[in-house]
Amino acid sequence: MRGMHAAYGALLAGVVAACRRHYGDDLRSVAVYGSVGRGLPRPDSDVDLLIVADGLPRSRRGRVADFGAVEEALVPSLAAAGTAGLHSDLSPVLMTRPELERGSMLLLDMTEDARILFDPDGCLAGALDRLRSRLRGAGLQAHLAGQRLVPGSETRLPAGRRLRPVRAVTNTSLAESYLKKAQVRLDVLRVYLDREAYSDVVREAQEIVELAL
Repeated sequence: MRGMHAAYGALLAGVVAACRRHYGDDLRSVAVYGSVGRGLPRPDSDVDLLIVADGLPRSRRGRVADFGAVEEALVPSLAAAGTAGLHSDLSPVLMTRPELERGSMLLLDMTEDARILFDPDGCLAGALDRLRSRLRGAGLQAHLAGQRLVPGSETRLPAGRRLRPVRAVTNTSLAESYLKKAQVRLDVLRVYLDREAYSDVVREAQEIVELAL
């Protein structure tokens, strides 16, 4: 397990370096979320990425094509990960800073499991903090690092730092936490279905299964 985490760490470092070379000064934030962000990946887990950059192509297809240069630069890193036993695909979501500030349902997941890898001006950290505040104001609660976040328990951290548990977590409480997360995502699934966002339905359904297991 330790070797797998080290392999993912090396791959993520390569992702940040490749993004910085490709997007240059336009790069605002890079984060990983999902099972890799939670620190509970499998050898075949997708690497779910959020990349925030200025000057992106307007269409999704254009952005994916543009990201191809990053993937090409990462061929050696992906090969090294494969040698270490990982068989992962990169799954990027690319957005501009104005799009991030307008909000996205993706950020709901990221309030719980995002690991910020690059965020020099706090662009993404600030957006997630504001969303957490709105969730608390609406009487909703999020789970971070296996802990229930309650009013007054949070601390604003520098960009790139994660909230840590303030007390030990037993296996039972951790299991209950993940089951509750699965239930929340199940509720969100209905919203995606109503909006016919079927690709998000598939991604969320996979997350629900992983959390329940």
